[in-house]
Amino acid sequence: MSVQPPATAVLGAGLACALGHGLEACTDALLEGRRSVDHITLDTLDPPLNLPCHRIPGGPSSPTERLYALLDEVVQTALDAAGLRDAERGRMGILLGSTSMDISVSEGLYAQALDRDEDAMPLALSGYGNLATRVAERFGIHGPDFSFNTACSSAANALLYAQRLIEGGVLDHVLVLGVEMLNRLSLAGFHSLMLYAPDAARPFDVSRNGLVLGEALSAAVIGRGDGVWPGLRLRGGATGCDTTSSTNATPGHIAAIMRETLADVGCDPSAVAGIKAHGTSTPSNDLAEGQGMRELFGREVPPFTSLKPQLGHTLGACGLVETLLFMACVARGSLPATRGFAEVDPEIALAPLNTVQHAPVGVYLLNYFGFGGNNCSLVVERTA
Repeated sequence: MSVQPPATAVLGAGLACALGHGLEACTDALLEGRRSVDHITLDTLDPPLNLPCHRIPGGPSSPTERLYALLDEVVQTALDAAGLRDAERGRMGILLGSTSMDISVSEGLYAQALDRDEDAMPLALSGYGNLATRVAERFGIHGPDFSFNTACSSAANALLYAQRLIEGGVLDHVLVLGVEMLNRLSLAGFHSLMLYAPDAARPFDVSRNGLVLGEALSAAVIGRGDGVWPGLRLRGGATGCDTTSSTNATPGHIAAIMRETLADVGCDPSAVAGIKAHGTSTPSNDLAEGQGMRELFGREVPPFTSLKPQLGHTLGACGLVETLLFMACVARGSLPATRGFAEVDPEIALAPLNTVQHAPVGVYLLNYFGFGGNNCSLVVERTA
């Protein structure tokens, strides 16, 4: 009789987001329905525009220090919780997902140079490898590192590939990072696309009128074992690119990715106990996701929820940030509510959870559908 290897699990995690610092504190705030909204003024516009956003509380005020200080915080927390030996840490890989990478630092350096009346160009290169390289050098990690920039599915893809590297025996441990700091380039970009809400996110609601951005940093050590939550494991997923449109997701591709995800873990749609929806609160994305769920599940769509009204849309980081928070809630036996939802959109004809509900033992589907067509879904399972 063959012995099955231990399940792939989260061995240690660190998190800083708009709900606070630390995974347990943030989970408490999520389930209690807490949220705080800050504002950033785009003073380069005429007239200046004041946009809502969800910021990490505390930390250095300088953009050039804030990213690195908070990143060190979450990585150290995850590594400490995992308790790896030096040799294990040295062999570990790094997979990082982000949309803006270290653009917030470049913006800060540019503003400082202008204040000093200096030539602000050229700036130090912002790039995909900078953050992973810095983490590797700072924490003595010598394994392979890869950075994912697939819009809103970036950290979800990083987590999926980490699980595959471990299941395939390529690596014993992977440090997965989700990084997204608020910056004026992202704010102005979404505003220019007329996708930014003037007040708050209302996923799947008939009156939804755009997303609200948030910042978050998360780190997770992935490997074999019981992990942070015994009885909760990472099962697998699927990823793909929808080339139908350069911007909008389509219901058919969303349904196909969810179907492929469930096939990857040998699960029938009828066995899904709940869904962590992508739920951006933009009219087209919520419509496509809702119709995609209808296409796959028919009339019996499982309970689903969106975390973005409390976190903001953390773009490239949401694949890890939301996965960790959702897993933490399920481990407590709870499915979080979708704050801000009030009225069903007749085109979607589905309502997300508006109260916290019981999370039974079973399989859960987590959706991340990226701007530009890269879509990823993950499966976690609660076995006890």
